[in-house]
Amino acid sequence: MDISVVLVTQNSEARLDSVLRSVANFEEIVVVDLDSKDRTREIAESHGVSFYSFKPKEGTDHVAEARRYGVLNARNRWVFLLRDYEYVPRKLSEYVHRFIEENPDVYGLFIPKKRYVLHRFIKSAYPDYGLRLIEKHHSEISPFDGSQPDVKGEVKSIPASEMDLAIVMLTIPLEVSWRKDNMHSKYEAALRINRKVTFATMLFSPFFRFLNSYLVRGAILYGREGFIVSVRESFYNFMVLTKVHESQRIKQFNKQYENTGISIPELQEE
Repeated sequence: MDISVVLVTQNSEARLDSVLRSVANFEEIVVVDLDSKDRTREIAESHGVSFYSFKPKEGTDHVAEARRYGVLNARNRWVFLLRDYEYVPRKLSEYVHRFIEENPDVYGLFIPKKRYVLHRFIKSAYPDYGLRLIEKHHSEISPFDGSQPDVKGEVKSIPASEMDLAIVMLTIPLEVSWRKDNMHSKYEAALRINRKVTFATMLFSPFFRFLNSYLVRGAILYGREGFIVSVRESFYNFMVLTKVHESQRIKQFNKQYENTGISIPELQEE
């Protein structure tokens, strides 16, 4: 049975060739591009993919909306969801093809992911499961929350012990990582807009997020790379909380001055 890969890209020229080579034995590759300014399109089309330039709507999770668009345009029932910094080992490719043949009543598969930071595998972040293989007629991807597709029916998981069947997350330059975190924290903040954010929450929640990552989940065992992972997770949590607080303050201000013609625009993505 055939599988379509839906790959979301954005300024991906540095790693795109390697990513596309890793999925070359899939029957279709659909690339949905978020307004790249580099050679992403040229590289993608050299691999014979179906390429779509996509402009998401304001207020949506851009990656989720792009994935949704890609799934709708994929010609096969089964879809493998991928990002432009993820590599699919050949064993995993062979496994998912066997899986859909051997499991006709299952409509999704959770796949583990191996994360590399500064080219070092961070085991404390493993298995970092994602619902990456879906049967599109039984699945829905929300354009507002793309954390996981919603599958109507049974789903299974690859055992975490099968590490050779995990997606490999290639090292992303730290500058790109921070930029992606800034973008995704905006979407998560929008989902928490009605949550009360106190000073204590801002102070302690990022701190405990750091401790959970660094000590409980064992990032301390991975030296500087583990420390970087834990700080990043902590600061991501802090960004979400401060953006929720800022959005609430803007709404309060606009309501207070609604009859004066003075207003502050809602925060927009740069």
